[in-house]
Amino acid sequence: MIRAYANVAGELAGAGYTAPEVDAIKKDVAFYENLRNEVKLHSGDAIDLKQYEPAMRHLIDAYIRAEPSEVVSEFDDFSLIQLIVERGADAVKALPKGIQKNKEAVAETIENNVRKLIISTCPTGKPGGRC
Repeated sequence: MIRAYANVAGELAGAGYTAPEVDAIKKDVAFYENLRNEVKLHSGDAIDLKQYEPAMRHLIDAYIRAEPSEVVSEFDDFSLIQLIVERGADAVKALPKGIQKNKEAVAETIENNVRKLIISTCPTGKPGGRC
């Protein structure tokens, strides 16, 4: 319920709820969240992660190492679709060598970029639906 409320909390007024109804729902959610926390605490299920944070930081610092990032290809902050429009077939040369050599990988990369472009311009994400 708490997650569902968090997803729609900012849209309740737009959904037709009055200010008193929004306040009542907010109070109900706060009540049940506090109740959940109390039950966790009294049942011993509550875990205070703060006591584990220093140990986790030590483990991460001691055992996890990240190499500096390396530039795989220069896209100049363009999407692949923009590169194809601007550079034509030469845009494929900007892809990593492993993708360039495999026509299926190039096609899949272009397909995924087109899909991403469509989804980003049509936030409903409904196939065949109107944006």
